[in-house]
Amino acid sequence: MKALKSAFYQPLCKLIEPRVLAPQPEQRRLARLLAWTLATIILISVILVPLSDYGESLAEMLTRDFVKISIGCTGLLLVALVLNREGHYQAATYLFLGVVLAGMMVFAATSNPNDNFLWLVQTPMGILLASIFCTWQVAAWISAVTNILVIVVPMLTLKISFLSSLTGPFPYVLSLTVIILLADRMRQLGERDRRARLEESEARYRRLVEMSPEAIVVITIAGGEILYANAAAARLYRASSTTQLLGKLYLEFAPPHYREMILRRVRGSEDIVSIELQHIALDGTLIEVESLTAEVMYAGKPARQIVVRDISERKQLEQQRLENSLERERTAVLHRFISDSSHDLRTPFTVVLSAAYLLEKFASRILEDARLLKLTVSTDDGAREVLRDLVKTCEIMADRATSMRENTQRLQRTMNSMLDMIRLEQTGEYNFEVRLLNPLVEQVIRTFAAQCAHNNQTLTFTAESGLLPVIMDEVEFGRVIQNLIENAVHYTPKGGAIRVLTRVDDEQAILEISDTGIGISEADQKHIFERFFRADSARSTHTGGSGLGLSISRAIVEKHQGRIEVESTLGKGSTFRVFLTRAPLSAEDRPFDLDLLAPTTQKRTIR
Repeated sequence: MKALKSAFYQPLCKLIEPRVLAPQPEQRRLARLLAWTLATIILISVILVPLSDYGESLAEMLTRDFVKISIGCTGLLLVALVLNREGHYQAATYLFLGVVLAGMMVFAATSNPNDNFLWLVQTPMGILLASIFCTWQVAAWISAVTNILVIVVPMLTLKISFLSSLTGPFPYVLSLTVIILLADRMRQLGERDRRARLEESEARYRRLVEMSPEAIVVITIAGGEILYANAAAARLYRASSTTQLLGKLYLEFAPPHYREMILRRVRGSEDIVSIELQHIALDGTLIEVESLTAEVMYAGKPARQIVVRDISERKQLEQQRLENSLERERTAVLHRFISDSSHDLRTPFTVVLSAAYLLEKFASRILEDARLLKLTVSTDDGAREVLRDLVKTCEIMADRATSMRENTQRLQRTMNSMLDMIRLEQTGEYNFEVRLLNPLVEQVIRTFAAQCAHNNQTLTFTAESGLLPVIMDEVEFGRVIQNLIENAVHYTPKGGAIRVLTRVDDEQAILEISDTGIGISEADQKHIFERFFRADSARSTHTGGSGLGLSISRAIVEKHQGRIEVESTLGKGSTFRVFLTRAPLSAEDRPFDLDLLAPTTQKRTIR
C-alpha cells in the first residue's frame, strides 16, 4: 500500500494540487477540492467523448456540436486547473463555474423545455457548485442569472411564449435554487462562526507563543530551516531580532556531536520527548538547554515545532547541590573521624603531657643539683667540663620538654575546638535565658588580667548601658567573649591597648572589642570567619591558633539570632562587634539597686 501510494498517489497530487498555497487554511482546502473536481470532470470528458462516436470516424465525430462544445469546455477546464495550480484560485473558480453553467445552458437550450432532467439536475448542479466554491453573495448572483436564463433561453431558442416558459421547469429550478441558497447560507454562517472561533483561538495561541518565556521555533522537516521564531528564541540565541533567525539552519545552533541526534528527531515521528543538550548562540556562548519537539502544520505544510528551555541556571544549581552534597559527605566523614579518634587521642596526649612534665621537673632538679655541685666541686678541669656538659644537656632537655608540652597542648586545643564545632552543628542545644551582659563580660575580662599585665597591655572595660539584659546562653556566649578577647590579646603587641565596650543602639545590645594590634587586611576580612582560616599563618602558629575560634564564635552568635562583624585596618588594629537583641528583665532577675539598670558610663581599667 505504501509503495502504491509513493508510486502513484503522491506524483498525482504534485501534478494536480496547487503548487502555490493560499495563506488561509479554508482557502487552501477549497483550492485542493477545486483541483480534484476539475481533474475528475476533465477525466470524465476525455473518456465519454470517444465513447459517443456511434461508429463514426474521427472526422465525422469532430463535426458534431456536442463534441466541439465538450472539447472547448475541457480545454477551458484545463486552463482553470493550471490557474488554480499557480495560486489563482478566484480566477480558476469563476472560469470553472462559467464553463459549467454555459455548457449546461447550451445543452438545455437545444432540448425540449419539458425535459425536466436537464433543468432539474444540470442547472441546480451548477448552482450547487457555485455555493461550494464561492461566497454566498456570488452564489446568489449566479443563481439569479441562472433562473433568468432558464426563462429567457427557451423563449429565444425554441420560440415559446413567456407564460409557457414560466410554467415549464422554472418553478422547480427556482425551488431547488432557494433550498440550495438557504442551506448554503446556513452552512456559511456556521462556517463563519467556526472560523471566528478558530481565528480567536489562533490569535490567542499566537499571543501565548510570542509571550512565552520559552524559546519556540518552527523549522522545515526536510532542510531544517527556521520558519518562525518568537522573541524568547531571539533572546536565547543572542539575536538582535527574530528576523535574524529566519532562514537559518537549526543545526547551526547545535554542536557537531549533537547534530545527528537532532536531525533524527526532526525527521522522525517522536513527539513531546524531552532531551537535554547544548546549543551555541550567535555570539558563540554555549548554552545548556532542554528541547521538546512536535510535528505541526505551518502554512499548509508539515513542519517541526521545537520548544527550547534554557536550563543553564538549573544545571549550575544541580552542580552546586552536587558539590554541597559531596562537601557535606566529606564534612560528615571528617566529623566521624574526629569524634571517633578524639577518644583515642586523649590518652596519648595525656601520656605525652605527663612525660613532658616529668622531663621538665627532672631536668630542673638535675640543673639545681648541678649548680650546687659546681660550687662544691674541686677545681679539677675535667670535673668542671663534665658539669658544664651536664648542665647544657639538661637545659636542652628542659627546652625540648617545654616545646613538646606546648605543642601537645596546642593539639589538644585544636581537637577541642573541632569537637566544639561539630557539637554546635549537630546538636545546637542552648539554654536561652534573660541574663545580664555586663557582669558576664567583666567576669571573662578578669581571666585575662594577669596575661595582660605580663604583656604590659592595657585592658579597659566601658559599660555605657548599665547591666544590659539580653536573651542568651551564658556559657556559650561567654565562649564568644573569651575567643574575641583572647584574639585581641594574642595579636596586640606589648604595650598595646585593648578596649571592651557595651552599648545600646535602638533595641540592640552591642558588644565591641577593639585592639591596637597588627590588624587584618581588607582581602582577609572576607574570609576571617571561615573555618581554619588564619590571616597571619606564621603568627597563628606562634600563638597556637587553630583558625576555628572566630568560626565557632559566629556559629554561636547566629544561634542567638545576632550577628558579628569586623572592622580593621592593617597595622592599626581591629574592632569586632557583636549585635544581640535586648530583653526585658523579669522580677527575679532585677537587682535590688534599680539604679544599676539606668544608662550610665562606667569605665574600668583592668591591669
